[in-house]
Amino acid sequence: MRQYARPLRATAAWHWPHILPDCDTTSGNPGTFPHLPRLEGESMWIIHAGHPLDDETGTVSGYPRTVNMKRLISIAEPENILPAYRDTPIGLLLEYHNLGRVLDTYTKAQILIGMCMDNRKHLRIPDYFAFIIRTGGANLRYSEFKVSYAIAVGEIRAIALIGHTHCGMVNLIARKDQFITGLVDYAGWEKEWAEEHFMHFAPIFEIGNEVDFVFSEAKRLRLRYPKILVAPMIYRVEDNRLYLLDEN
Repeated sequence: MRQYARPLRATAAWHWPHILPDCDTTSGNPGTFPHLPRLEGESMWIIHAGHPLDDETGTVSGYPRTVNMKRLISIAEPENILPAYRDTPIGLLLEYHNLGRVLDTYTKAQILIGMCMDNRKHLRIPDYFAFIIRTGGANLRYSEFKVSYAIAVGEIRAIALIGHTHCGMVNLIARKDQFITGLVDYAGWEKEWAEEHFMHFAPIFEIGNEVDFVFSEAKRLRLRYPKILVAPMIYRVEDNRLYLLDEN
């Protein structure tokens, strides 16, 4: 029997003004954050309800699970780095990781890197070159004090926001059963606690689509810190390389 995606029931903790105080709550749209789930009445949609689920993968048919390569800018030589990022810590990051530049010596951080907690990602950079915040989906919204600290106290002037292909924070609803079973089997939780835990936090940490999320989060950071250079990137786990994003 064909299964279909269903909306998660919203709770008080999912109220939009609490999660996104600057979003458009009157229309039910997430304002300047289109990657986030849409609020339809009392239901929070992690994925589009009514779309058929793939029988083998459990993911929504037609839901993007790979990044559109046309939106990625390959960095194979220094000239591929966009002019705005050349001769900046962003350009250095790309040269160190992609182009094999000799690792320089640093005594002070030059950049803040926001990236996913995923264990498939490893950057080739010098010691002391960067502050690094790892969080699910490279979502820095809930790490903002740390970002502010890196800027105000660490005196960094550039942020590299790095999403990656095949991110686990995309289509979280497909992992609901695995999430609940894992907490019961491995952490000793009661099933009801585990389910409530998932239902409470999944809408907050769902990113929707890797590229769209990195774009919108970079835009948010630029508005929040207008003097800071913010570069959205994608790390392809298929080749372990960094790509800039075409923002045009």
